[in-house]
This record gives sequence, structure tokens and C-alpha cells, in this order.
Amino acid sequence: MKSQAVQLSLFADYNDAPQRRREVNVATVPQRSPFRYPGGKTWLVPIARQWFAQAKPGAHLIEPFAGGGIIGLTAAAEYQFERITLVERDDDMAAAWQTILSGNCQWLMERIASFQPTAENIRWAISRAADGIKERGFATIVRNRTNHGGILADGAGMIRNGENGKGLGSRWYPATLNKRIDSISRMRHRIEFIHGDAFEVMEQYIDDTRALFFIDPPLHCCWSPFVHSPRSKSPSNFRAGEANAGTLHAYLQRLSGSAQLGKNVRATVHHRAHANHTPENQG
Repeated sequence: MKSQAVQLSLFADYNDAPQRRREVNVATVPQRSPFRYPGGKTWLVPIARQWFAQAKPGAHLIEPFAGGGIIGLTAAAEYQFERITLVERDDDMAAAWQTILSGNCQWLMERIASFQPTAENIRWAISRAADGIKERGFATIVRNRTNHGGILADGAGMIRNGENGKGLGSRWYPATLNKRIDSISRMRHRIEFIHGDAFEVMEQYIDDTRALFFIDPPLHCCWSPFVHSPRSKSPSNFRAGEANAGTLHAYLQRLSGSAQLGKNVRATVHHRAHANHTPENQG
């Protein structure tokens, strides 16, 4: 077992998360991600800054389940981490990140600026997704911005009425999107993106004392009897979630660096530690 360098809760008062959400005015938090993401963490940014401020020189921030990437992007914009790594396994989200952080950024911004979000144009953009990474990345942004709640899962439908009755265009803000994408592109020399498996990346840095992990996977990834996930109740999803939760718990016991956890993972870790009669903060 590692000596205790791992911090197994996001913050001391994370159990008061609903109250903290009410206290944080997200309108005052810089919106750096171009994605609308279910379970977005913008409200966590003011709290995450407290953690960033304690990082030692040369620290390497790793977000193994990047999603919309707001925590990593905030760290890149506001703090002097030596390196920031975003990891995403989903092929569509990975294509979007690869396009934003590559030499195709200008192409992407031009496509966004000229795109009119009609149903026909949306279907056309989605049909081009198989033509390469940048087309898939653009299609992902289109779907994220025109589907209900930004959901990318199969079967998610397009917005109907939308904000103020604006329909499909109610969340399509080309100037705003391009401003965020351009800002990310300007920081790309500090951001490493990996299209891959979170656990494999964690394994690579498991002995690195400079590594800081922000770990907050989607609910369906680490669902267990201790984490309620209304979207993942089939027996197969239950078993997969249990396996991932167990794998994550095992990794946390071995990390040499610091790990800060999202609420749902914290619940899993806490109950597993209790079931094993192992103090939650022991390495």
C-alpha cells in the first residue's frame, strides 16, 4: 500500500454539494468549454480553484474522464501547471477535442460561423461524420448544441421549442462558441489530449507524486449499489459499473499523487472502504 498521499474526497464539505450549487452563481464563472454537458461542473470551478492553489510547482493535472473538460480548461487558463492531460474514451467527444486542439481549429471555427442550424443542415452535418476526425468533431458539436440537454447518446432527439421558442438555434451561438474554441486553441501547447481509457492512463502515472487527478466519471461508468443511476439499471450495466467501481477503488489505493473525486465516486469509495473495514483515508 502507498503511504497516504491520496485525498479521497473532493472537498471537506462536498457532502453539502446541493447547497454549494445554490451558493455558486455560475454566471460569474468563466464559461470555457464549448460543450453543453449533462452533469456539467461549472458550479465546481470556484471550489476547484482552492485545490489548484495548493498544487506544488511542476504539478501535472490529469482529468481521466474529461467530458466537457471545464476543470482542466480552468486549470490551463488560470494556473501554472506544468502539464494538463484530458482523457476521453468516447469516439465522438474525442474527435471534437482532437479537432479543437489540432491544426484544424481554424477550419472548425469557419464551419461553425457559417452553419445554419436547420433540421436539414443538422442531418447533413451528422451524415458527414464518417468522413474523418474533423467532420466527426464538427458533427459532435452540432449534435451537442442542438440535441435536448446536449445529450449525445443514441436516441437523443433534437431540441423542439428551445430557449425562448427559438427552436434548433436556441443553443447555437457561433460567436460565443468560436471565442471559447479560439481560447482553448491558444492554450493547446499546455494541454495534452488522449483518446483512450481512463484506467490505462491512470496506470501510467500511478507512481508519479506530481500527478493530480480530477476523477468524476459519468454515472453509468461506475454505478454500484451505492450510486443511483436511473439510466443504467440493466443487469449488464450493473455488472460493468461494479467492475469499474472496484477497479477505480483499487487504483485509488495505489496512487502516489493526489486524487480529487466527484460526488458519485466518493459515495462508491466511501461505502467500499466501509464494507472492507478499511479507513477511507488509508493508503
